[in-house]
Amino acid sequence: MNAQDRSLGSPIRDHTTKIAVPPGPSMVFFLMRSRALTDSNRIFGVFREIVERWGPVSSSRSGLRGRTYFVADYVVADAIFRGHDTFTKYPHHTADLAKLQAMIGKGMLATHTDAEWASHRKSMARAFSKAATMNNFGEIAIRHVDALLDDAMAAGVHVNNISELAMRLSGRIMSDILAPDHMFADWNFLRIKRILDAAILDFHRFDFSRRARGYKSALRAQASLLIETAAAGNSNEGLLRKMMIDEPDWQTNPAARERLLDRAINLIVAGYETTATTLNWITHLLAVNTDIQEVLREEVQSGLYGDGRHPAAFDENTLLRRVISEAMRLYTVLWFNIRYVTQEVIIEGHRFERGARVMLLPFIANRNGSIYANPDAFDPNRYLSAEPRPLFPFGNGPRVCIGRALAELEMQTFVVGTLKRFRLSMACAPKAIGGVLLQPNQDVKVRLTPLM
Repeated sequence: MNAQDRSLGSPIRDHTTKIAVPPGPSMVFFLMRSRALTDSNRIFGVFREIVERWGPVSSSRSGLRGRTYFVADYVVADAIFRGHDTFTKYPHHTADLAKLQAMIGKGMLATHTDAEWASHRKSMARAFSKAATMNNFGEIAIRHVDALLDDAMAAGVHVNNISELAMRLSGRIMSDILAPDHMFADWNFLRIKRILDAAILDFHRFDFSRRARGYKSALRAQASLLIETAAAGNSNEGLLRKMMIDEPDWQTNPAARERLLDRAINLIVAGYETTATTLNWITHLLAVNTDIQEVLREEVQSGLYGDGRHPAAFDENTLLRRVISEAMRLYTVLWFNIRYVTQEVIIEGHRFERGARVMLLPFIANRNGSIYANPDAFDPNRYLSAEPRPLFPFGNGPRVCIGRALAELEMQTFVVGTLKRFRLSMACAPKAIGGVLLQPNQDVKVRLTPLM
């Protein structure tokens, strides 16, 4: 039975018999690897060792009565992602939540309960639906993609810093969505990126809250600029003007202003860093795999995808979408996810105790050799067979990414615009490292050769 067949069933069932919890590493194991766990270059090795020694589902005592599970099994992780009633994000104020709030405040991404998340989501879901994204933000994305790539075109053959280009693009798009006609997105977002590059690598350190202050301060400054820009504008366009309606006394009430800032910060974070990082990996993989690049370019030049907004660009079976999916499988930017067990359950013979913490490891599950043939290879054609798409790169259930359509639009328009203009070739060999995100260990640089 393959993974696709198994996942069609319901692997979560109520606890009826006493099945032992899966074994796993002891506290001594983690103490001996404490340096590696706080080293962004070595942390993946620790989790791979856990999987190699104890299997793809293991558990460990945490504290006197707590338990943490490590899940790198594709089918079990898929069931947990789908088990919204049994596995929740933050049932109470946890250390994980405290770290997130230290970075980005208490907005949508760092809410305490699923009910709070639903309240935030309700106010923003319509703005980021697929139809609304295409109607309201499509022209914004195209305008900035064209402007940045036309500038690159004018430079002729050159090595381009894709990390900076992608960050500038995501920063411009999100700033225009929040506060149109801003004049300060590019370099502010690049500064935030540099601070973030250092800060997120410290995420697993005990004193992360202190280390994250510079990043949070930079985000607050950028959010404040955007809020003041929106307030001074004559137009009612932009999401911040709509958010101000929800906080009518934000200018006089410090608590209301703080809520507005938190919401703005969360949208900035959600709208630029993960998308820009994914664009790094997509561009790098196309530069390495020139055969796939050429086939995709032929489709782009045929007009199949238009400018990246054509319905074919959203068709999961097209090469464009398969390339994006394969990049997200190989380099799952959200490389770990945390859930908490609300009721004891058994999944595929593994017992999960109520109250336990579950660390999902999609960066391992998405390279599982029993699920994917030649799992470390970049092969967009694998999805034409029975191989499944990567595990929920945009999340799933009540906390699914509300900006998914915007991220997809940005990725599609960038890839289409780039391949229309340039031939890509390698200029560096980045490796993946782990902090809050799975990011390259250096800026991704690609040689761009304009097409004649």
